[in-house]
Amino acid sequence: MTTFASIKSSVRSVIQLEGSTALTSTDGLVNLCVNEALFERQRNHELTFNVTVSGALTVSTSTGIIALPSDFLSMTANRSNPVLWTDGTNVYPLVKSNDAEFDAYKYRTGGASQTGLPRVYNFRNGQITLFPIPTTTSTVTLTYIKKYDNLVNDGDTNDWTNNADVVLINDAVARVLVIRELPQLGAVYKGKADALVASLNNQYQMIDATTGIYSETII
Repeated sequence: MTTFASIKSSVRSVIQLEGSTALTSTDGLVNLCVNEALFERQRNHELTFNVTVSGALTVSTSTGIIALPSDFLSMTANRSNPVLWTDGTNVYPLVKSNDAEFDAYKYRTGGASQTGLPRVYNFRNGQITLFPIPTTTSTVTLTYIKKYDNLVNDGDTNDWTNNADVVLINDAVARVLVIRELPQLGAVYKGKADALVASLNNQYQMIDATTGIYSETII
């Protein structure tokens, strides 16, 4: 488990080794750059550790909207069947529909208030809407990318610090160096961070829970 304090210490050490002005443990610049790295990386990378499956999310019988989990960041782009619907009898994946398709489908099949077994979903304005609108109690299981808050306290950890701490360290170092007017050296460290996260993105070793055998999953 890698803490915020450990990441900050590593950033300061690298900066000092590169000959830039030494950074104290209370230097707000390090805090800022680590959290900027976390903010950007979590919004641009879908990895094994930052994707999760929700519990049963209730679907509104009046609007077809589901209440999103509190840690929801965005829809997953690389997982099969990210939205599974069930009413206790029927269970099946819903088809993603973009805004234009979703609106056209609604009016082609009886209007925005059309009810029945849902077939499609649309993600818009921070909410997921199903259509047709189910009239009986039903739920959705959602596969999504998790949101992570800023690191604040020295003991803070999250999936990124525990699984991709070196990515955050190199990215934060790059940002500090650019601010310190060393853009070429900063680009070197950004390249290191990009290469590391690409490695995580393309190839992740996982153990099958049933067989105990390592398998390679392409993300």
